Amino acid sequence: MAIVALCAAIVRATGTTGTRVLGQLDFTHNTPNLVDAKGLSSPAAVAIDASATPNRVYVADEENNRVLGWRDADSFTNGAPADLVIGQPDFLSSDCGDTGAGNLCSPEGVAVDGSGNLYVADYGNSRVLEFTNPFAACGSTFPCVGGPANLVFGQGGSPSSNQCNFDTGGNNPTAADLCEPTGVAVDAAGNLYVADTINDRVLEYNTPLSTDTTADRVFGQGGNFNTSDCNFDTADGTSTAIDLCNPTRVALDGSGNLYVADASNNRVLEYNTPVSTGAAAVLVFGQGGSFTSNTCDFDGGDTLPVLRPASAIDLCEPSGLALDGAGNLYVADDDNHRVLEYNTPLNPGSGEPGAGDTMADLVFGQNGSFTAKKCNSGGVSASSMCSPSGLSADGSGNLYVADDLNQRVLEYNTPLTAGTIAERVFGTCGSFTSSACTGISANSLDSPSGLAVDMPGNLYVADSGNSRVLAYSQPLSGPTPTATSSASATPTATGATTPTATATSTATATSTATNTATATPTATPTPTGATTPTATVTPTSTATPTPTPTVTATPTATPTPIAAKLSISPGSLSFGSKVKVGTTSKPKSVTIKNAGTKGDPSLDVQMETASPSMFAVKSQCKKTLAPGKSCKASVTFKPSGVTPQTGNLMIFDNAGASPQLVGLSGTGTPPKKK
Repeated sequence: MAIVALCAAIVRATGTTGTRVLGQLDFTHNTPNLVDAKGLSSPAAVAIDASATPNRVYVADEENNRVLGWRDADSFTNGAPADLVIGQPDFLSSDCGDTGAGNLCSPEGVAVDGSGNLYVADYGNSRVLEFTNPFAACGSTFPCVGGPANLVFGQGGSPSSNQCNFDTGGNNPTAADLCEPTGVAVDAAGNLYVADTINDRVLEYNTPLSTDTTADRVFGQGGNFNTSDCNFDTADGTSTAIDLCNPTRVALDGSGNLYVADASNNRVLEYNTPVSTGAAAVLVFGQGGSFTSNTCDFDGGDTLPVLRPASAIDLCEPSGLALDGAGNLYVADDDNHRVLEYNTPLNPGSGEPGAGDTMADLVFGQNGSFTAKKCNSGGVSASSMCSPSGLSADGSGNLYVADDLNQRVLEYNTPLTAGTIAERVFGTCGSFTSSACTGISANSLDSPSGLAVDMPGNLYVADSGNSRVLAYSQPLSGPTPTATSSASATPTATGATTPTATATSTATATSTATNTATATPTATPTPTGATTPTATVTPTSTATPTPTPTVTATPTATPTPIAAKLSISPGSLSFGSKVKVGTTSKPKSVTIKNAGTKGDPSLDVQMETASPSMFAVKSQCKKTLAPGKSCKASVTFKPSGVTPQTGNLMIFDNAGASPQLVGLSGTGTPPKKK
C-alpha cells in the first residue's frame, strides 16, 4: 500500500515530464476546486489498488470531503473525470454534511487491501470507513456514485455518530473509539492499523471484514484502551517502550511487522508481528536505542535543538516511512532535512553492512554528512533536501522522496548499491540546482507531499500546491539526467560525531554546539513498561515542548515579519462545561495555514504556548509551511474549580503581528460524589 498527499489533480508523464493531468483542464492551470468529476481541492492522500489490472487510483479530496477513483491508471487523458465518487451524493457536492455511512468529512488517509476493499481515515468524523471493493459494486455503470460504507470503525460501529471518543463524552477512549485519525494501513492478512493521533495511540483490528469493528490491540498506551495521554506512564514527559505521542504514520513490512512514526517523541518505533505479540515496541530508531529519551537530536548537548548537530542515531519530527522488499527502512527526518536508511534492521544476517541495528547506514539530503541538518546544505543540488515528507520504495529497490520545500521529487536508483546522489528530479524542469520552474507546466511541482508507485512502476505525485496529482509513466525507462554534486556516494555512519564549534545565531543555525555526549546505540534494546531515564541527557517533555526554531528560547522574541498570508481556524476553542474538575479534557485542534499562493513567502511557525496553566499545548505545529500548506496544534483543559476560565493560545511565527491569539474558554464541573 502506498499513500500520497496532494491538493487537486492527476497527471500522466513519461520520463520526468508529465504527459497527462487529472484535476485541471490542462498543464498550465492550478485553480483549486472545480467541484465536479474533474476537480480536486487540497487532496490529502493517494492509494493504488493493485488488486486489479490495470491498477486503480484513489485520491482523498480532503477539502471537497470526498474520495475520487479512476478505474484505469493506464488510460489517463488530460482533465479526465473521475469514474467514482465516495462520500458525496453526486460529483457536484462537497459539503461536510450529515453523518451517515455514505458521507465523509476531511478524509486524510486511504488504503486498499489485497481484495480491492477501500479504507478511509474520515478525520472530521473521528472514524475509519471501509467500502467493499467500490469499483466492483458499480458493475459496468460509470460514472458511478459509490454506495455507503460497509463498516464503521471508531463509533462503536454506528454510522450516525461522529464524536471524538463518542461513548465517553469526549473523555478517555475505549476500544470502540477514535479521535481524528490520520493514517491507515492494511497488512497482507487483512488486519487494519489506524494512527489514532489525538489519542496518542495506534489501534489494530484483527481481520475486521470477518470479525468486528472493535480494536483488538492498542499500541502506545501500555495495552490499555482507556488511556490517551502523551507518554501516559511518566510524570515528567519522558517516554518508554509502551508510549506514543502524536503518532502520524504507520507502515508494515512484508512479514507484518509494524513501524510507527512517533513524531512528537522524535523517534520511530518497531513492533514485531504485533498481531501475535504484546503492545511494547521492540526497536527504537532516533534515540540511540534508548526508549527513555525523546528529544530532537538528543545526543547533541544541552543547547536548543536548532543548535544541536544531528548524528546517525538521531531523528527530529519524523514525517514519513517506507520499506522496500528486502526490509530496509527509510525515514523522512523532516526537521533535519534529510532521509535516513537503515539496512535490514530486523535481519542481522542479511549480509548488508550495519544490518540488525538502529543506527542509520545511509543519509540522503545533507551531502553525505550525518552531522549536517541545514535546509539545502551547500546549496540546492542532487545531494540536498529541504523538509522531505512523502517516501516510496518500488519493487526494484529504487527510492522516491517528496522534497517538499524544494518543490520537487527526487529519485535514487538502487541507492543501497549506487549511492545517495539523486539520479532523477521531477518538478523543477529537469534542474537539480533550481527549486522552482517559471509557470505551471508538466515539468513543475509546488509543495509535493506524497508519493505512490504502482505495480508496473508508474509514479504518482501529490502536487498539493498546484491542486493536482501528476503521474509519470514508468519514469525509470526514460533517459537519466546528469546530476552535479560534490557529495560522497556512500557515507559512513558513526554513532557519535563531533562537529566544528562555529557559533552562529541565525534562525538556520548550523549546529553551533560541540557534541560532548557520546551515544552508543544498542542493537536490540529491551523494552520495559517504565524504564529509568539515562543520566546523559534530560529529555524535554513533549507535553510542553521547548521551542526549537529560534536561538533565543524566550517565547516573546518576535521574528522579523514577512508578507505571509496566515489563516487560523477556528478563531477560538471552547471546552464547554462538562470537563470534571481535576481531569484533563480531550484535546481540541486549530489549523494553521499559509494562505498564500505560489510565489508567496513560506510561513515559519515556530511554537505555541497556552495560558493560564489550566490550558496546555498537547501537540505543536512547528513547521515551515509553503503556500497552501497547513498543520495543526492542539490544546487541553484541566479545570481546578467550577469558575469559568478564559485564556489564549499564542502562536509564534514570522508573519506580521506575531504572536497570533486564539481564545480559550471552559468551565469545570464538579466530580461525581461517591
